[in-house]
Amino acid sequence: MKTQFTTILTILFLLMGSSTLFAKVWRVNNRDGVNADFTTAQAAHDAASAGDTLYFEHSASSYGDLTMTKGLKMFGTGFFLQVHPELQYNDDAATIGNIVVRPTATGTQISVNCSGITDSADGLSIFRIRSTGIQITGASNVQISECYINGGIGLDAIIRNGDNLCILNKCINILIRNNIINGPISQRELALWGPQYYPTNCNLYSQGYIKPYSVVVYNNSIRTTLQCGITGSFYNNIVGALATDAGSQVNNNVFNGTNYTRTSFFNNPQSSEINIFTAGNDNQFGKEFATIFTCSGPDSCYTLLAGSAPIGAGTGGTDAGAFGGISPYKLGMQPVIPAIYKLATEPTNNANSIKITVSTRTNN
Repeated sequence: MKTQFTTILTILFLLMGSSTLFAKVWRVNNRDGVNADFTTAQAAHDAASAGDTLYFEHSASSYGDLTMTKGLKMFGTGFFLQVHPELQYNDDAATIGNIVVRPTATGTQISVNCSGITDSADGLSIFRIRSTGIQITGASNVQISECYINGGIGLDAIIRNGDNLCILNKCINILIRNNIINGPISQRELALWGPQYYPTNCNLYSQGYIKPYSVVVYNNSIRTTLQCGITGSFYNNIVGALATDAGSQVNNNVFNGTNYTRTSFFNNPQSSEINIFTAGNDNQFGKEFATIFTCSGPDSCYTLLAGSAPIGAGTGGTDAGAFGGISPYKLGMQPVIPAIYKLATEPTNNANSIKITVSTRTNN
């Protein structure tokens, strides 16, 4: 039986990888008795070539920490499978420890759960995963979509090299959409933190105002606070509070708090204005989370109560929050690959054979 099922998995993975002519597809499984290509995330990465795909299968054990130096595609099995039945045949999730994405690993795609991600590579896509937190450091063109983040997201405009020297870089073109985030989205910038934060041989403070920009944040459900980039836009979110720079576009949000703070970090000392958009821009304030969310499960807790303020509050009449918009958050966070969600066996009249029924589904 185990051999037959392994054969079924192998055929399924070959079909999923057939559209890529030269890249290889590798299986990663650390369960006893399973004949996979690798048992740890780092071993799979080290043996793979840039552009290859790694499939992490169900396991009760972590696949370990991972440091990435090449761009790969990585897929898991989703999360919260115990509370969302019939998404996978096995309700154990595939999980990696901490992932560090080095600058050379451009174009990496991560769709497997992990303890945390620290990224310094451009072009990273993080899609439908559960993670404790994500730190983007000096990277551009990054997308974080349809994820459940138990901590927060940090954006840092300065990157450090191995000699503890600071290298001027910027977080540019960061897209954060349709996520459930239980911590803050915050940015760390040179003008705000000052030279004392960085090593003494990092003489960047004299180079001017260095910070993330072109940050677009929409249709997220955020429990705490968000800081938005100076040229960023922030809309269709449900959020606890917002502190942002002058010049950001802020509209169609539902706030748990009663204040919106706009701060000018150019001034020394800093100046703040409160309730900038209370009377306009279709923002709503003072909406208690208890009157918004159903709270009936880990991620389904963030579905909206009937008649609650975020319904129809977004741009164009869409719902605000993670479940609104054209690409809403998906319960269970299934990666966009086919999945086996049911596996049944039954005996036949032939003693040397067994009937196997495999039910599959696509995940869009």
